[in-house]
Amino acid sequence: MAQSTTAQNTREAAAKAKAKAEKTTEKMTDRVKTQVEDGLDTAQRAVERAADQAGTELRKASETSSNFVRENPGLAMAGALGMGVLIGLALRSRD
Repeated sequence: MAQSTTAQNTREAAAKAKAKAEKTTEKMTDRVKTQVEDGLDTAQRAVERAADQAGTELRKASETSSNFVRENPGLAMAGALGMGVLIGLALRSRD
C-alpha cells in the first residue's frame, strides 16, 4: 500500500508540474505575443511617418522643378535635349 501511495503522490506531483508548466508556457506565449504586436505597431507607425515625409519631400521637389521650368524654359529644354542625347548614345547598339 505504501508503494501505491507513493505512486499516487508521484502522479499527482507530475500532474501539478505539468499544469504549472502549461500555465507558465501560456503566460510566456501571451507576453511574447504582446511584445511582437507592440513591435509591429511601432514599425507600422514608423513606416507611415516615413511615407508621409517622403510624400512631402516629393511634392516639394516636384514644385521646385516646376518652378524652375517655368522660370527657365530654354535652359530646361537644353537640359532635356542633352539628357536625350546622352541616353541615346548610351543605348545605341555597338556595331
